[in-house]
Amino acid sequence: MAVDGVAAAARILDLHDVPIVFLTSHTERHYVERVREVTSYGYIIKSSGEFVLLESIRMAFELFNAHRRAAHREEELRRSRERYRDLFNNAPVGIFQTDSRGRALSANPTMARMLGTSSPEEAIERFSDLARQVYVDERRRAEFLRLLREHGHVDGFEYEARTLQGDRRYFRMNARMHSERPDGTFFIDGFSTDVTERKLAERALEEREEHLDTTLQSIGDGVIVTDLEGRITRMNPVAEQLTGFPFQEASGRALHDVLRIINTVTGERADNPVMKAIRSGAAVEMANHTKLISRSGREYQLADSAAPVWNRNQDMTGVVMVFRDFTDEYEKTRQLSESRRFLQEVFDAMQDGISVVDTDMTITAANHWMAERFSDAAPLEGRKCYEAYRHRTSVCQECPVARTLETGEVHGHTTQVETADGRSWWAYLSAYPMHDRDGNVVGVIESVRDVTERSRAEKELQETLAQKDYLMKELNHRVKNNLSMVAALLSLKQTVLGDSADLWDIRGQIDAIRIVHEKLYQGGVVGSIDLADYLEDLLSTVFASFASRAVAVESRIPDVHVGSETAAPLGLIVNELATNAIQHGFDDDAEPWFRIAMEPADDNYTLTVSNSGRPFPAEIDFENPERLGLQLVHALAAQLGGRAEVQERAPATFSVRFPSPSP
Repeated sequence: MAVDGVAAAARILDLHDVPIVFLTSHTERHYVERVREVTSYGYIIKSSGEFVLLESIRMAFELFNAHRRAAHREEELRRSRERYRDLFNNAPVGIFQTDSRGRALSANPTMARMLGTSSPEEAIERFSDLARQVYVDERRRAEFLRLLREHGHVDGFEYEARTLQGDRRYFRMNARMHSERPDGTFFIDGFSTDVTERKLAERALEEREEHLDTTLQSIGDGVIVTDLEGRITRMNPVAEQLTGFPFQEASGRALHDVLRIINTVTGERADNPVMKAIRSGAAVEMANHTKLISRSGREYQLADSAAPVWNRNQDMTGVVMVFRDFTDEYEKTRQLSESRRFLQEVFDAMQDGISVVDTDMTITAANHWMAERFSDAAPLEGRKCYEAYRHRTSVCQECPVARTLETGEVHGHTTQVETADGRSWWAYLSAYPMHDRDGNVVGVIESVRDVTERSRAEKELQETLAQKDYLMKELNHRVKNNLSMVAALLSLKQTVLGDSADLWDIRGQIDAIRIVHEKLYQGGVVGSIDLADYLEDLLSTVFASFASRAVAVESRIPDVHVGSETAAPLGLIVNELATNAIQHGFDDDAEPWFRIAMEPADDNYTLTVSNSGRPFPAEIDFENPERLGLQLVHALAAQLGGRAEVQERAPATFSVRFPSPSP
């Protein structure tokens, strides 16, 4: 089947978008109309010539390109409209157009929902007076229009809106004015976002901030807030008063420039607690001895702490420091500490053991005396008293502490205890009740006194008293014997010499016995006599009473203490020999002297007595003397368990050897 050019061109265009120029000899009207229906890029009569043909082809290409560009623009415009329509309909913000009279002209679905309507059409239909219907405060609508007229646009304009249902919301709006008319009206395009949640959060934050500020202003302590560089961002009035800096001056300054603190003890600048808190990320307590020097020079004792401030992400944002004037409390605490130290020193300096026991018989305090006597490396405090002091598992019998807790009265008794080192000693335990304000017994003060020496002294005193009784009996017995001896001497002399007997020497013998008892009475040791002192005193008495002139006495008696049973016979021997020297020994040509000495030898003593003058007569038998005085010397020496001897050459010398006397 034959196809003409028009049909061929139609089929080509069905397959390809290309420009087609007809070169034909047809000039018929109906043929030209057929070609126009297929394409309009060119129609050339064959007789037109080459130039016309080429220009027609070039123009066909230009027209083709122009058609393609126009088609592309049309497609882009269509797509742009579709995108705008999608954006308009699906935008998360409300898009609107209104006029300056307050009539809604268009709105996207988001804007419709923000206004409480079900569709943009309902929004346009319902809202014809935005100032009255939407704005809670109509003055905000007037302010919005004023800004538009002044600047042509408004960005970030916020207002409280009312929805169709009457709910209160907060909107944020950006808008532009355009197409201003001669009568002053204009159109407004813009978009809005619902910022209700943010606005409510801001309002809550403002309320919290206001509450915080009110709280901060009301706190009785000083409060300073700093950033992470230690610069002040907030202060309350108390902090202003203590530092002397108003917040306007202190804001932004480093804390150490405003809060000047020193160590009370050393006088040196104290460490900055804020920087410590920043470095450690933890709360920091200021040292107890911290002093603040205010701007005016006034000094305050401070008690404070600094703690980091964290945000919701646990990031440190700064530090808050709280401090207060601790001056009065510090002084009271210092005085209390001094009192406690003084009382503790007194407590520890006591020469008796002191401990405090609660109602459960647990030791709550003990002084050094108790610790030294009873501590076995473990502290006494916190232990039961019967466990710590007596190594028992239950309360001791007759325990004064238990009795005081039971009766509320003072109790005490003496008992034998054993210390931590194993030493046993005697102690007097006494317990004193401690009462509260209501008179209830809340504890016991236990006193422990070491009475070992006192007990020993009491025992010795008892023994001494018993010995004294014995010695008094013995003394009476000896006095009776010595008086019997004197009576015997008098009787003996009277018998031998008859009525003509001279009794003057009896006085010396009586003095010898008297001085013995006098020394016993005056001596520091019961029943003991200092022999040298006794014999020297006796010779002084003899020579002062009977000698017509002074006698030089030389005594060499060692430091010996003897009993009266030894001193009396020795005194009588010395008295007899001294009397004999006065009567028979001393002559008128030389100065008289009398010597007495006593020396130890093995278990014996030898008493030697010599005097100046004539020697002992050779015709007298000393072993069997007839003279009463010599007989007395022999008898007394025998009483001492010894014997007497005489030296016949000058000077006259007598010696008595006897066993060592017991004191």
